[in-house]
Amino acid sequence: MILSIPEKTFDILFDLCVDLLIDWAKMLGMSYKEINIYIFCIIEPIIFLVMLGITIGQNRILKQVRKSLKDHNHEN
Repeated sequence: MILSIPEKTFDILFDLCVDLLIDWAKMLGMSYKEINIYIFCIIEPIIFLVMLGITIGQNRILKQVRKSLKDHNHEN
């Protein structure tokens, strides 16, 4: 089943987000375009890459732990 959300809901959410960015920009002495670039072109990609690195690191550790447990179980 596909969740059906009225288009008006997206319009309202979008407008709220734009208003929030405009308010933050004013508080920080920036333009809407500047804060948009900082958030979506600089900060968000950095956060994504950091989270990707953490995930890859955790997967490597998890594989080592699983291998260690498997080896330990075969010894007994």
